[in-house]
Amino acid sequence: MPPYLTAKSAKVKKGLWLAAGLCILIALVSVSNDIDYIKEGDVTQIAAGFLVTFLFVYPAVRIIRNAFLRARAQRIARCLADYQEATVSFKKLSIEMGADTVKAMQRLLEKGYLQDLRIDYEHSMVELISPNHMRENIYAEVTCPHCGAKNLVIQGRIGRCEFCDSPLMANQESEKIRQ
Repeated sequence: MPPYLTAKSAKVKKGLWLAAGLCILIALVSVSNDIDYIKEGDVTQIAAGFLVTFLFVYPAVRIIRNAFLRARAQRIARCLADYQEATVSFKKLSIEMGADTVKAMQRLLEKGYLQDLRIDYEHSMVELISPNHMRENIYAEVTCPHCGAKNLVIQGRIGRCEFCDSPLMANQESEKIRQ
């Protein structure tokens, strides 16, 4: 299983598909009965029929919707697992996976299908914080020469101070930190 998926993203069990099919079948029978009740004009039966139809359509729709969400989460996680970088730009994601990928990732994170991702709208980046990226990227604590604030910068990269926006470079003397 790719590192960005949660247990909720496991494949749909065949029993759920059977349950969804059975619910749809019962809902179709209920709809055909509703048509007969509409012809007869029996308002009580019509209301009861619509209630029964809804009660059987709703679980089927949820099962199918969750299957689509799982499939989308699995596709996104497989693509993200191939990246070696710790951050990926929105532009790169939209080119490689589609224009609505960031919105889909946000929704899947909120619903619990994806994990270990942080969407940074301010910098238009998605930070990949899976265990394999955590081992590769060693952070260093750097004190800003202009304002004295402490910042975390990835070794070998130029970062920016969170407070005064000055460029920062992690060098060998910086204290190494594993995040």
